[in-house]
Amino acid sequence: MRYRLNLWRGRPVTVVLLLAIGGALIVTACGAGRPDDADGASTAVAEQAGGQAEDLEIQSDTPVDAPAEIRDPQGVLLLGIGMHIEPLGESISPAISGKPRSLEPSPPVGGRGRWGEQTYASPQLFERFAESINSVAEVIESHNGRMTVQTNGIFAAAALKFGNPLLQDLADRGHEIGLHFHEDVLMGDDSESLPVATWCDAIREQIETIRAAVDTPVDYSSGGNLYQGRIAASECAGLSVTGEWKNPETQETPPELLGTAPWRPSGGAAGDDVSALMTHDPDGTVIFLPEGIFTDPNSAVRLRQELDGGVAYFEFLADALRDSLEEARSTPGVHVFHFTIHPLEFQSDGQRPFTVVDEFLRKIVDPLVAKGAVRWATYAEMAEAYRAWEAKHPGIGPRRAAGQENGIDVSASGGATTADTSSENEPSTRMTRGRRSLARPSGPGVLTDLPFCAPLGTPLLLDLHFPNAETRPQALVLYIHGGGWSSGDKSTGIGLRYLDALLDAGFIVGSANYRLAPQHPHPAAVNDVQCAVRFLRTWAEALGIDPDRIGIMGSSAGGHLATLAAVLTEPLETPHEWTGVSSRVQALVDFFGPVDLTKDFPGANQAIITRVFGAEDRSDPVVFQASPVMHVSADDPPTLIIHGDRDPLVPVSQSVALFESLKNFGVEATLLIVKGAGHSWASNGDAKLDPPDEVIRAEIVAFLVEALR
Repeated sequence: MRYRLNLWRGRPVTVVLLLAIGGALIVTACGAGRPDDADGASTAVAEQAGGQAEDLEIQSDTPVDAPAEIRDPQGVLLLGIGMHIEPLGESISPAISGKPRSLEPSPPVGGRGRWGEQTYASPQLFERFAESINSVAEVIESHNGRMTVQTNGIFAAAALKFGNPLLQDLADRGHEIGLHFHEDVLMGDDSESLPVATWCDAIREQIETIRAAVDTPVDYSSGGNLYQGRIAASECAGLSVTGEWKNPETQETPPELLGTAPWRPSGGAAGDDVSALMTHDPDGTVIFLPEGIFTDPNSAVRLRQELDGGVAYFEFLADALRDSLEEARSTPGVHVFHFTIHPLEFQSDGQRPFTVVDEFLRKIVDPLVAKGAVRWATYAEMAEAYRAWEAKHPGIGPRRAAGQENGIDVSASGGATTADTSSENEPSTRMTRGRRSLARPSGPGVLTDLPFCAPLGTPLLLDLHFPNAETRPQALVLYIHGGGWSSGDKSTGIGLRYLDALLDAGFIVGSANYRLAPQHPHPAAVNDVQCAVRFLRTWAEALGIDPDRIGIMGSSAGGHLATLAAVLTEPLETPHEWTGVSSRVQALVDFFGPVDLTKDFPGANQAIITRVFGAEDRSDPVVFQASPVMHVSADDPPTLIIHGDRDPLVPVSQSVALFESLKNFGVEATLLIVKGAGHSWASNGDAKLDPPDEVIRAEIVAFLVEALR
């Protein structure tokens, strides 16, 4: 029996974090602040992140300047910048007022507009904004980039009145023109009570005014964040891309909407309830672009207001860029990262406005573009990249919808139901999956999309990777992806970065899907994980698996599920598939999984507790039931716990609590805390991962070899 808390090189306890998101990354930039020393600001930003950018080993054989390759950005960050133009002045939509559409910029009602007396009816103010927008565009163009200009009917009407061709010029220079729809300005204070049809008419009116000023399609829109019918209204108005969600009342973005992989939301947010917005609908017409991976997204507003020339804000962006790049490197698919710049921001240098932006792009972004790690794209191009990825991977979404079958032909029982020994041509290592017969590869190979269980008639799928042609049964390691219990897929997840090392060590490696919340609340997901174990144990002989040597590992929410499955002595609900077979495992690797949900922390806040576990408060018995630390007993398997000491979502104290509980019960346990690591194995600030990833990889392999020997 061993109890070990790894301290690397005598330094303070360190943690490594894993997060699943999937694929190539797309970045969009924006900023705020008023630099007093723009050159100093940009130098500080470069010192903060420039070295890491130079050290990133991201490879791509794809030329940066080929437009077609934006549609296939595997392992690449597509970079864009958004220009966010506020609607200065009151202009109630004709859909509300009943008055004809006007191309005149409206004066402020009662002498004051929403932002005081400033309104685009003033030619002087309009020209200031126009010059500022053009200056940003020129900076971005000097780095071979293009931005997405989110304008509105009020600004477009002013451009028409004053004969300013700015919007058309920007479109002609390759910038995208989108819509920023500010519902309070355009629809009044009671906009959330209005029907979708009224919203649709108001959005169309804004698009028509913009199109009167610039001859270009309008695909992207932001705004309307608290309206439940926002997605339906966008579809009605012909818009196909959205993003940049934060609560306008609190200026906060919930962690559930963070990430890098786009999806098609099933609906809009209903106030603070973003469950429909975060749920992937494979048949949806609007694509949502999440903002990226941020350790503390809600600090952005505060940092933009710092009077430090933008230093703190761009350091914040550099960290987020680095973390998001790590996701693009490690997981397949398309990923996005975006932030916005407003007119009149970062202009303290009268001779060179937006110097801090220019230096950020020159010292941080340009080297990544030169390496092929980053590629410029507008928001519409980001969405097109995601559509192209969907076309190549039909039925597989970044946030899997309930009932998704990926076109697999399955039997009514939903899985590998019988060993097929009816023919001399069907050896015992073959099995049937519906009407498809599958065999373990004769050498290294993979079996994909194996239906293993079918709760409520919907088949769940897993992949199996085989290391060699070994004839003796081999140990299996089953990986469970993360994603806040509401997103993710078996093909993604940073835990799969250790796939090759595990195969080289002779393990069979599986990766399984599970039902996602909120459509399927607890205990659906852990039931599915246990069902996967029973399926693999049932078919162990056919698949060459040693049924007595099965380990499980998971990251983030997947770490919670893997740990809960490992410590439960019996399933929480009576199994209906592969009954009479044990779901216990012989080893556990937990990457920063939440284990005590009775505690309040960002990765399991009350909104998540309610949405995923159906509990109105933490005193609900289901919260206790869903907390792995409450089920620890002396017969639990040997456990390796890995956590980062800078995890902003799941505090390292969660893993310490699990480690101490296992220790108290005499269970063999190891806690590896990785210094400088945040959620998703991404480094934080200038800190290097300590121990480095190659040491972590060796620890994982050595632990599993020992535990499953």
